[in-house]
Amino acid sequence: MCCREAANTDGDPLEKINVIDLTRLIEYLFRSHRLVEPCGVSLTWQQRAVVFNNVDSVITANSGLVPDSLAKVLSSFLSSRPEIEATGIDGGVSVWGRFTDNRLLMIPNNREPTGSGTSSSSGVQQVIDSTPPEGFVLPKRRFSQWDFASPQIVNSRSSAGTAYELPKTIQARVINTLSPFCHSIGTAKAKTLLENGGYVVTSTDGTVPGLLTADGDGVFYIDAHCGGGESQEGLIIKAIWTSTLVTQGGDSAYASMLSAHELVYMLQKDMDPIDGICSSHLRYAFTGAFVAQYMTFADHSLILINACESDHASLRSGFLAAGASVYAGWNLPVTDGAANRASEFLLDRMLGANVSTLTPVEAPKQRPFDIDRLWLDMTTRNFDFDMITGSQLATTPLQDDFELLSPSIKFLSVVEEGDSLLVSGMFGTDPGAYGRVIVGGSEIPIIRWTDTLITANIPNTGAGSVGPVRVEVDGVTGPTSTTKRRSNEVNLTEWRGDLTHTLIPAGTMTGTITIHTHIRADLHPFREEPHAAPYNPVVLFDAAQDSYGSATATGTYTLNYSPEIYSTYTWSGTAYMPGMWEVSEDSRLWMYGSIDPVTKQMMLSLTGSTLWTMVENHTSNAFPAYTEDFNLDIISLMMDDPYQSKIYLTLTSAFDIPAGQRNDATLLTRYNPFSPASLELKWNLIQSSFPPDTSAAQ
Repeated sequence: MCCREAANTDGDPLEKINVIDLTRLIEYLFRSHRLVEPCGVSLTWQQRAVVFNNVDSVITANSGLVPDSLAKVLSSFLSSRPEIEATGIDGGVSVWGRFTDNRLLMIPNNREPTGSGTSSSSGVQQVIDSTPPEGFVLPKRRFSQWDFASPQIVNSRSSAGTAYELPKTIQARVINTLSPFCHSIGTAKAKTLLENGGYVVTSTDGTVPGLLTADGDGVFYIDAHCGGGESQEGLIIKAIWTSTLVTQGGDSAYASMLSAHELVYMLQKDMDPIDGICSSHLRYAFTGAFVAQYMTFADHSLILINACESDHASLRSGFLAAGASVYAGWNLPVTDGAANRASEFLLDRMLGANVSTLTPVEAPKQRPFDIDRLWLDMTTRNFDFDMITGSQLATTPLQDDFELLSPSIKFLSVVEEGDSLLVSGMFGTDPGAYGRVIVGGSEIPIIRWTDTLITANIPNTGAGSVGPVRVEVDGVTGPTSTTKRRSNEVNLTEWRGDLTHTLIPAGTMTGTITIHTHIRADLHPFREEPHAAPYNPVVLFDAAQDSYGSATATGTYTLNYSPEIYSTYTWSGTAYMPGMWEVSEDSRLWMYGSIDPVTKQMMLSLTGSTLWTMVENHTSNAFPAYTEDFNLDIISLMMDDPYQSKIYLTLTSAFDIPAGQRNDATLLTRYNPFSPASLELKWNLIQSSFPPDTSAAQ
């Protein structure tokens, strides 16, 4: 039978119980309307404080018991109290009690202090709050109703998402509610990793008022305790420990949240601000209902809860309602070491930071990878597993697609015909004005952006044509922001130099073709999967559009048929040989090839002709004079593979093209059937610009 005060659900000042109260009561019973006070015996702060103090005394008196025995003692004690209507043991060791007015008390026994006990300043220090801010007003709830039994989310993850997405904002929230005096925590490292990765960490405040300001985060990370309890409907509710102490003033300010199971009481071990040692004391803990009602997250956001037993439907459903995309939590109690190791590995590898000392350290450095493939790597290394407790960190996709914390370049290709740079990798879908491709320090125009391929315009020469390439993505701060999420850098290598082709058929007659060469290619090795050996494929290339040939013909040769009869041949003329991509019918210089970065072998194919643009004058003392046009060809006889016009070059360790030449002195030409011609292809050292950086992430 409900008490009269609880039955008056609409708070009628005349305390009348009427049809309005009945309607609200039915709605509560059948729809789990959390805004209606449940039936039960109301309690004063003093009555509740007696229970709190006695629980603390029981724990102190039985401090020598093992956790499961202590849990039984605590549960038995709570059952004996008239202020408690129900009690139980969650997970075998975490005790809970439900007060007669439906508020929950949780006493987890799942993350023992492991800190040095000598420092309260290392790490990200939690802010312990005991008094609600002056003028505190409870924010408006997002939902008129909230049910912990919302549709359950299957705790599984596919091998790959449908899109490689980044959080929409660079706003991250890193929270610690554990004292480094009592615990070895990884919050400071997580904060540094995210800030160095281009995220703006907006808060480290784990107080109740601070959590109420969590709005639009792309990454949410917390080190905390977590426990469980049971509602009157028999639903298990998990809650995460805050930095706000339980006080009479807090109970008054947060009364409706406590009644709606948005907040609960939690007794856990941490540095007690009163006695200054690691001991059990009371703080408020927030539930999935709190998250659903008051917190919001950006599209494609990541939630990482480094707390015991935090992988639970009641929490996941709350973060789902608040807009989060992927949720990661521990299914059982977890120790400090395992929690720190997992978060450090995941954030370091997703951000491509390469500062973690967790073994094996990747050598060479590793580019950023997506959470799916990194999770497989974590599982292989047991970095998602606590060897002491058997707990496992699990990820659950909630909605949308989240895969990345940083963009990642896999490989570059230059399409010289269209002055296009193709950047393959993982980048998130089109960020509009917030995405950039930077080449050699200069931004180049983007043509098309997908989550795995970016196409940009690249000039043939000058700023933005060659050098280190990276992809940048801003958050909501816009393209002028100095805070950006940056990909790994990949060098686009370039060669510029001249090859000289010389034909001397007889006398001083000389035909020269100077081949002005410009080649660009990405020669760096890259990983297909995390922790895999870098792959270094043979790279195909075409000459850049500003490659071309210039030809000249000069000199004479006198042919004596007899002492009295002779003929003199004179060569003259110059010609421009357009490159292979120029729009011209005279485009007769073709240059392409391949490079094997492992063996450092370059294959260069050269063909070309001046198309009858040279002049040969013929004079004789016995025959009529005449003039005819002729062409200069790049003749393949002096090449390593004459049939395919190929030259094979062995590059230096710095990928330079060493000086060299090819000759053929046996060539007989139509110009002088009685004398051999001289044929030569020669070049000086052609140095590479921006060869692959072996220290860069791959």
